[in-house]
Amino acid sequence: MRKKMTLILFGSTMILFFLLPTQDIDKVNLNSTFQGMSQQHLLGTDNLGRDLYSLFLGGAMRTLTVVGISTGISLIA
Repeated sequence: MRKKMTLILFGSTMILFFLLPTQDIDKVNLNSTFQGMSQQHLLGTDNLGRDLYSLFLGGAMRTLTVVGISTGISLIA
């Protein structure tokens, strides 16, 4: 029961993170460098003015893709 609740909580959190609106990770805006957290930039911006939350989600998606592919290959092997 506890394991099922943990999976439901984790799954709903991941869905929430991926459904939130994000900005283009390739968009550079030098006028908004090193901004703090706000409603427009949930985790702030980096030295090129890119949204850190969007960069985080982009990296997470790449990681989950690699994990899924490698798991599929290992199951086949």
